[in-house]
Amino acid sequence: MIVRLSFLVLAVLILGYSEGWAEDQECIYMNSRGEVVKERSLRRIPVSLRAKAKCYPKGTLVKLVRPDQVKLDGNVRRQEISSNLGKVELRWPRSVETLFGTTPVRAVTQSA
Repeated sequence: MIVRLSFLVLAVLILGYSEGWAEDQECIYMNSRGEVVKERSLRRIPVSLRAKAKCYPKGTLVKLVRPDQVKLDGNVRRQEISSNLGKVELRWPRSVETLFGTTPVRAVTQSA
């Protein structure tokens, strides 16, 4: 009886390990539809997609906040610089950043 019970416990442990129960990692990968998927173990990821999967210790993956909790600053950047005349507040839309060879702050300080 004890032999059967120990064999049963051993079988459950081996099967549990093969199913990823004992794995202390989380893996993310991109499936064939282009969706990012999180799995508990590398063994649960299809073999053809395992090469591109990234695995991390359990609990280290960042939890994303809900979209309504994210506050964006908008498309206008602001920066305050000091000059000989006092403080200068610069504001510019992000779309013009590609037109400058440098940052607008550096352009203003170089022109002074």
